[in-house]
Amino acid sequence: MKINVYITNPLADSVAHSSYWMLKFLEGLRQHGSDEIVVGKRGELDLECDLSIIWGVLYDEVMEYHKANNTNFLVVERGYTPNRSEWCMAGFNGLNGLANFCNKNMPSDRWDKYHNGTLYLPNPAGEYVLILGQVKGDTALYGVDIDVWAMDTKAYFDDLGIPCIFRPHPGTSKTLFEDSMPDLQEQIDKAYCVITYSSSGGVEALLRGKPTIALHKGSMIWDIASHALEDHSKGFVPERQQWANDFAYTQWKLEEFASGETWEHLKGYVNGSQINQNRNR
Repeated sequence: MKINVYITNPLADSVAHSSYWMLKFLEGLRQHGSDEIVVGKRGELDLECDLSIIWGVLYDEVMEYHKANNTNFLVVERGYTPNRSEWCMAGFNGLNGLANFCNKNMPSDRWDKYHNGTLYLPNPAGEYVLILGQVKGDTALYGVDIDVWAMDTKAYFDDLGIPCIFRPHPGTSKTLFEDSMPDLQEQIDKAYCVITYSSSGGVEALLRGKPTIALHKGSMIWDIASHALEDHSKGFVPERQQWANDFAYTQWKLEEFASGETWEHLKGYVNGSQINQNRNR
């Protein structure tokens, strides 16, 4: 199997740099030793290959090649739980909730190892609805104007006379707050319902036992969350343990990239039906 690995800056030596994570994934790939691996920057590599490994989903020509040829690309990106800099996702043929992580009906081993004690009891009590913002123009928004979405969503609750707080993404303007940005977990805990378009903050809300509404299937909680604003008052928190077990197989540590453990989990599915069946889910 021929694998293309796209690395923006092969000289990057910062753990915070995407290329550092990609180099560690490459290290893990080479532990297996049986594939033809070609490494380069965008525009340097012949598109023809069985699998491409890319950071994020801005490689349009790479993704279109694989879609046209019914082959696969693997997306690597930042993970979902604090501290996000210590985790990266690795999923086939999409980003976040649109990716195939080969993680259906997983055992609890990774959850118990890394996240034990972080699944809170259901807690629908609270003072307000919390709307989570995202970075304007982010690829995880799939073209939606997050400012318009946030204003429309807040107006929905304002019209009903329901207390509502909009929390902008910490990477954007904080002008809605007089001082510093409030703690995310504290704001979630005081909410009776949390609403997200596709923010990773929805994961945190669901883990903390809050009724959570996700409005795009690219959300990491799409399969388990409600999808309608009208559900805000129902106070429903689904059974989450199997979802949590599966979720633990969506993100990986740097050392797991480097050791090949991540690729060990994923490689058996590259030519299997599980990926192709879920390509457009």
